[in-house]
Amino acid sequence: MGEESLFLPDGERLDFLEQVFLRRLNVDPRVPDQTTLHALLGRSGLSKTEFARRLRASLADQTPTTQTPIPGGSQRRGRSRGRVEYSGEDVFANLWSGTPVP
Repeated sequence: MGEESLFLPDGERLDFLEQVFLRRLNVDPRVPDQTTLHALLGRSGLSKTEFARRLRASLADQTPTTQTPIPGGSQRRGRSRGRVEYSGEDVFANLWSGTPVP
């Protein structure tokens, strides 16, 4: 499927994945009928440029509001701490096809 969607524009790639996953989600009894990728994943809300900027920035350069929060039980601190939260249907579609996110 990655090869099928590799060269599609962003919108078409997302539509393709939506169709593929809708069939799979509909047969899973844990997922309500007609659940979309958007309903499951939301949207990142960041432009590719801003996402790339956050990836390049060190944690020391980021303000507390732009840093990814540390979940209560996490031991990740310092260099092992995540710098950007990967979320949203748009990020998922880009990662799926191997298209660079930033």
